[in-house]
This record gives sequence, structure tokens and C-alpha cells, in this order.
Amino acid sequence: MATDAGKRGFGMIELPYKGKELSMVVIAPNDPTDLDAIEKLMSRENLARWFNQLKPRPVHVYLPKFKAETDYELGDAEKPKTLQKMGMVRAFVDPSDPVNGAVFDGMSQATNPMNKLYITKVLHKAFIDVNEKGTEAAAATAVVMAIPAKAKPTPFIPTFKADRPFVYLIRDRVTGSILFMGRMMDPTAQ
Repeated sequence: MATDAGKRGFGMIELPYKGKELSMVVIAPNDPTDLDAIEKLMSRENLARWFNQLKPRPVHVYLPKFKAETDYELGDAEKPKTLQKMGMVRAFVDPSDPVNGAVFDGMSQATNPMNKLYITKVLHKAFIDVNEKGTEAAAATAVVMAIPAKAKPTPFIPTFKADRPFVYLIRDRVTGSILFMGRMMDPTAQ
């Protein structure tokens, strides 16, 4: 199916932000049913090749207003999550365990294991708002730490305000890094 999508093609536009170091890129398949196929083609190599083919030129742009927000729990001391499954296990272990316990000695000078820090949760939240004034996007990750003495930590939980299926990216034009990526399945519903 990816081959067919390549034959039917897609449109791609890069909209630089003020300062031109960051930009929003929109990739829309010519056939609205081809979004999955286009996403399968989005390797690091293909994206780099496509970005290199973009040339500045006047264009009339019609982009729907949309807002998307998501959040993930990436780590939890009670129930293993994504970070633990990726191998970051020790940071979530009570430091009173002398062999496998978390070691954050550079962040705390406590010598008593019951007063040392360990991670209890890692939360991630991302937000994007595209409207006639421009784009506002943000992402934040909060790490909640505690001491084993069951003191109640005060978690930092950030608050953010802010005609066919397409993929959108926010990219750092200097490093080439993709900072943000999402998909809009029904732009008319926004």
C-alpha cells in the first residue's frame, strides 16, 4: 500500500515561525484514504529527503483551526510503565533497597536511606493549537519524586492554555530534529 500512496502522492508545506529556526510542516496525502500509507513512508531518511526538496515560493495556504492535547503516564513506582519497560528501572525503586534502590545522591545530601529520593511518577503532556493567529504548541514532562518515609510530595502538574486527514510536525530547522508530531483525522470536526 505504501507504494500506491507514493504513486498518488501528497502535498507538503513548511511554514517557518518568526526567526525561522522552527517551522510547522503539514503533509497531506492527495487521496484522503492514504494517510496510513504516507505515515509508513515517514522514515528519518525520507523526511530528510523531502525537507531538502522544499523550496520557498508564494503559496495560498488553507489550514483548518484545530487543537489537540494528550497526556501520558510514562513511569510509576507502583505499576511499571513505558520508562521501566525501556530499562529505566532503578530510579523507581525505593532507596531503602541497598542493592537495587534509586541513587540520586547528587540531588539530596541525605545519608539515611529512608530520606533519600526516588521517582514515583513521570507524567508527560503535549498541546497544540492552530488558529488564524498562528500556532501555539508546548510539551512538558513532570517527574514526581518522594522520600520513602511516605511524606506527601506536591506534584508539579503543568497547565497549558493555548479538508482532509493530515500529519503535522514542528521541527527545529537548525538541528533537523522533530520536536512535535501529530495527526489530524477529521479537520472539519474542530
